[in-house]
Amino acid sequence: MSVDLEGIRVGLGALRDRAQVDVQNHWRSYLGDLPSSPPPLLPGGEKGSRIQNSQSPSLGEGFRVRAKDWPWAEANEKGYLVWERGEKVRWFWQTFTVPPHLKGYPLQGLQLRLCLTWWAADAQVFCNGELLQAGDLFDSSARVLLSAGVEPGERFEVAIRLVSPGHDIGALMRSHLRYEAPTGELDPGFVADELAVLTQYCQRFQPEALPKIAAVLAKMGDDPIDLAQLRTPLLPLAENLKTRCFYLMGHAHLDLAWLWDLPETYDVAERTFRSVLNLQQEFPELTFCHTSPALYEWIEQHRPELFVEIQAAVAAGTWEPLGGMWVEPDVILPGGEAIARQLLYGQRYTQAKFGKITQVAWLTDSFGFPWQLPQLLAQAGIRYFVTQKLHWNDRTKFPHGFFRWQAPDGTELLTLMSPPNVTGVMDTNPITMTNYSVDWEAQTGFKDIFWLPGVGDHGGGPSRDMLAVQRRWQASPFFPKIQFTTAIAYLDRLANQGRVNPHPPAPSPKGGAGELEIGQDLPLWADELYLELHRGCYTVHADQKWFNRRCEGMLYEAELWSTIATVLTAAPYPQKELEQAWKQVLFNQFHDILPGTSIPPVFERANRDWQAALTMGETLRDQALIAISARIQCPPRPGLIPFVIFNPLNHHRIDAMEFANMGQIYDSTGGALPSQGIKGGSMAMVALPSVGYTLIWADPQPLPLLPLPPEPVLENEDLRVEIDPQTGDLAQVWHQGRAVLRGPGNQLQVFQDQ
Repeated sequence: MSVDLEGIRVGLGALRDRAQVDVQNHWRSYLGDLPSSPPPLLPGGEKGSRIQNSQSPSLGEGFRVRAKDWPWAEANEKGYLVWERGEKVRWFWQTFTVPPHLKGYPLQGLQLRLCLTWWAADAQVFCNGELLQAGDLFDSSARVLLSAGVEPGERFEVAIRLVSPGHDIGALMRSHLRYEAPTGELDPGFVADELAVLTQYCQRFQPEALPKIAAVLAKMGDDPIDLAQLRTPLLPLAENLKTRCFYLMGHAHLDLAWLWDLPETYDVAERTFRSVLNLQQEFPELTFCHTSPALYEWIEQHRPELFVEIQAAVAAGTWEPLGGMWVEPDVILPGGEAIARQLLYGQRYTQAKFGKITQVAWLTDSFGFPWQLPQLLAQAGIRYFVTQKLHWNDRTKFPHGFFRWQAPDGTELLTLMSPPNVTGVMDTNPITMTNYSVDWEAQTGFKDIFWLPGVGDHGGGPSRDMLAVQRRWQASPFFPKIQFTTAIAYLDRLANQGRVNPHPPAPSPKGGAGELEIGQDLPLWADELYLELHRGCYTVHADQKWFNRRCEGMLYEAELWSTIATVLTAAPYPQKELEQAWKQVLFNQFHDILPGTSIPPVFERANRDWQAALTMGETLRDQALIAISARIQCPPRPGLIPFVIFNPLNHHRIDAMEFANMGQIYDSTGGALPSQGIKGGSMAMVALPSVGYTLIWADPQPLPLLPLPPEPVLENEDLRVEIDPQTGDLAQVWHQGRAVLRGPGNQLQVFQDQ
């Protein structure tokens, strides 16, 4: 670290010490719940601010008497206060008394916030016995307002009840007090953050300015300071910051199932959407985006008045439906037809309910993306693809932030790596935003930065405090410009700056989406987007993979034969039933269901839905095949039984088929097919045309069983393969009289997936 940077670090620390107090090492703690503990709250409104009402729990005087005798909590090497996993309760207790000043800076009239970061499945924060705020695993950072205007000597008694996750240890990771001036006024912590932002930008893009920042801070000393006067000499340096702009859009990633099942998802979605609409009344600049027509459809059917409000927000341009797919699916395991159905049903619903399709595919949390995906997305009218998941790579840093992603057929989509979010929360902390923005600009050259404030994974969206903080920083001369946007507007802006035509030609007569005119200045990526994490999800919960493949195949067959039956017989086409079955399959392809990364109740429900879709497909297929078979001429052949065998594949095939309680098999001309007696019937080689059928006849008289050789041997004119009857290994392989193997063959080997 240079002398200038070290001086700046020390100066900023001294400035913050006039408005902040670290309290992490001063908690008393009790492991276990108390007889009079309040029950966990059901959240009721905006995430991160589940404020008490008349029914909220409170703590009595007896609690304080007990808490003051609890032992001191001891931090680990990271400074975290941790305890065991498994939904174990841990209480923390501490009292704070407001001093007249900190390092000479007067505190009277300032707001007092307790800033916390936890890792807990449930959190409740009490002050002077009353509940102030509650949160959970994903609402893990809180700025709890203890007082809107403190008085010296005022005392605050804070208790925190945290419950460790079922799958991980619990932790109180950080805690400090922060005294803040009302919005529009200066305080030492705010000015320290302003100068930290300026330092970050100068360090990366204007290092020659660092000595001036260090000199200003060095003059501060221990005397009372005039904050406005302190920052005045640095205002000229800050002018360059306003050439940059943060483009904000509220976001609330909601896993349709993960550590919770579907009923909770719907409840969280309703509360999240209502919270956003309420905040848009208070902060009219707020824009918001959300994916998953499957979720919108549930809201439409069960909360119609809320859905009407969402439609109005979409029409007003403050709510942007994104994604293009029915859910945010895994896109590695499903087949191409299933991905096409995700797009078909997703875009069809978006067009019908919101007036137009989306042009932005939004898969921020799926576990990797196949090379062919741009080709499929472009066919559905998609022009941009957005994810942040490759920030999670555990070995290789993905090299691009905004680039051309090219499929094997040459189709290209402009692709954005959105800001990383590994905790589920993206707030409007100016230091966090600055750290990202300088890396983004250095990587891409763009001075327009995308930012998605909100609590996610378990829904939530932006909080009132996040929006208030961004308003305060919007007015600061030491921060880039801030404005709210939509995803499509931001991406079009980047595309234009990258000399890319954001408005492709009209679809070709053959149905393609046209070709983007793309400038050569954007980097090209012609490969899959491989995620170096979550690798085990493609082998765990094999039942989900089995059901998915069976359902995809069965629904294809049901549609194929139902279409032919409708053409041949004028029977009604079962569109409603097929759509219902497909939507069940598409929902279960969600990126935490099909990959197998959810809790057991999720898979119990998913298996019922898989089975329902599979049964529906089988029923529709069989109905269609019966209708088609009734139109097939079948001349009588005494003593023989007719069979109609259908082939749904698009290529000719010859397969070995078993016939229960039958003997010799004949083709439609009466010629004998190669047949062999087996236990319980016979087997024959049958040729089938592509997407068609063949008529065969079977003699019910059984064929004799062939005697088994004393040793299992496979032999033809080129090879002789001897099989060990005890192990199934290849004992030896002979080629033209020469032994091939030195030892047993066909031995399975198992490797750990890393």
